[in-house]
Amino acid sequence: MKILIVDDHPIVRAGLRRLLAGEVGAEICESADGKTALTAFREQRSDVVILDLNLPGLGGLEVISQRRATDPNAHVLLLSMHDDPIHVTHALQAGAAGYVSKRALPDEILAAVRRVAVGQTYVEHKIAEEVVFSNIREAPQPLTGLRSRD
Repeated sequence: MKILIVDDHPIVRAGLRRLLAGEVGAEICESADGKTALTAFREQRSDVVILDLNLPGLGGLEVISQRRATDPNAHVLLLSMHDDPIHVTHALQAGAAGYVSKRALPDEILAAVRRVAVGQTYVEHKIAEEVVFSNIREAPQPLTGLRSRD
């Protein structure tokens, strides 16, 4: 499996590389910004891209959009410090197949990579729960306009 790690922090890339090294047959490449990531996509044809949302220059959402324009079946897992419903929703709408926070446990990151690699989706449990409950809280209440019959 070819994995491209895109993050502007060397320590994050090194940590992910070390975590993913145990994956059998994993070939890992790195990129520090969105522009070089797009070049790496074309050259390496990665199976999974682990992408940070906040990148210098070309941001993560734009990278996803451009990546999907050239490969609609791209398997992109967003790994971000942002874990709020708005960021998660925008990333998934842009075409990310998964979303985990940088606070996620290593086992959860590995589970996310494995699922995204085979074309499935994955959202970190705590984040998914918050997205669902925020949508419920913000949804219009269908019965609020009704009056009782007298």
